[in-house]
Amino acid sequence: MQLRINILFICLSISFYATSIDQYTNPVILPSNYSMSSTADPFVFKDNNGVYYCYVTGKGFPAFVSKDLVKWVKASSNPFPSANYKWALSNHWAPEVVKVRNLYYMHYTGKDADGFMKIGLAKSISPLGPFSDVSETAFYSRKNKSIIDSHIFFDDDGKAYMYFANDMSTNTIPGTSKKRSEIWVIEIKPDLSDTIGPAKLLFYPTQPWEYNPSNNDFWNEAPAMIKHNGLYYLMYSANCYCSNYSIGYAISKSPLGPFIKYSQNPILAGVSSYVSGPGHNSVVLSPDNSEMICVYHSHIDLVEKGGKRKVNIDRMGFRDNGVLYINGPTYTAQNYPSTGATSVNTVSEAKKELAISYLSSSDEIKIEVPLFSQELVIYNAIGRQISTVELSESQTGIMLSVQHFSKGIYIVRLQNKFLPGISGKFLIN
Repeated sequence: MQLRINILFICLSISFYATSIDQYTNPVILPSNYSMSSTADPFVFKDNNGVYYCYVTGKGFPAFVSKDLVKWVKASSNPFPSANYKWALSNHWAPEVVKVRNLYYMHYTGKDADGFMKIGLAKSISPLGPFSDVSETAFYSRKNKSIIDSHIFFDDDGKAYMYFANDMSTNTIPGTSKKRSEIWVIEIKPDLSDTIGPAKLLFYPTQPWEYNPSNNDFWNEAPAMIKHNGLYYLMYSANCYCSNYSIGYAISKSPLGPFIKYSQNPILAGVSSYVSGPGHNSVVLSPDNSEMICVYHSHIDLVEKGGKRKVNIDRMGFRDNGVLYINGPTYTAQNYPSTGATSVNTVSEAKKELAISYLSSSDEIKIEVPLFSQELVIYNAIGRQISTVELSESQTGIMLSVQHFSKGIYIVRLQNKFLPGISGKFLIN
């Protein structure tokens, strides 16, 4: 006779009511509204006073200002005047801004006189500039390699890291005529004065979505790091920016790796007839810091695709098992940031109780587990150990037969370095 299992759970629901909620529809920055042809590679910096600054690719790195992430005003002048460049002749790409003490530092991609792209560093007393190069030479370069798309991450322990991509233009795959871009990291001094030690290769294209099989180019670029529950989530973009650009991520216990790519990548991809080529993202908190917002570009022309791009925003967060998600790409009306998510997934903290469900067709229980879990143990009501299951680092779920379990309450406990004490219950009757 088939067993029947009731899952014990406590559900707390809170409803929020509002008489009127402002809504927006992507894009939030359409270049033609500002007499521009493109706003690619957007990076949004939130200052201490809550004001947002969005910087995009282009000479002088055009900037926009907002208080709500939706309504943007273009700065009257570009933050980085041509006269303040000391080495970068062209290819002014992918600017990002960080604040160290009371100064603002812009790091960016530029092409030097030797023909290679390098990472520059400029500073200013204002987020709108004028920025000026801190040195007569690039901040970081690699011999006979072009590097692009720098991203600086400050960890909780005070250490700083710069992630970047080896550009495929100078990076042929050994033994082939094909090329690939790669994600690298190098530790830097917290005051951004210099690098520390050698750079380290983290990963390169290995998943089918990361390249178009009809050509010889493979992409992993535009890194963006976030930390959650002690784990490091390195977001990146793949496939050509001019075609099926999409966003994925890899996860690690250390900012220096090793990283494991999420098996269900990409987490943000185009939607036929609505959105094309979402990619090169940054992450910022909403005005009240209650929501994570993904800022990314997409193609203006859905048919031509190419290099002309606009700026979009969508909510993002973590599922209870540690999986990172983006609620997008959206193309319908959404609530303003800080007014509540509009999709089924919501930003949440890690669960204090395991999610357990029953599959009656097979007399099995399905248990969702966080990434990097080590061991799952089942006890009966008097504390006797009934079953132990070893878990792989990338495993996010387990199916377990309970056909031969006796009636009673069972306790499920999880050994997880980053979520101590997580457990759950189920009942067989």
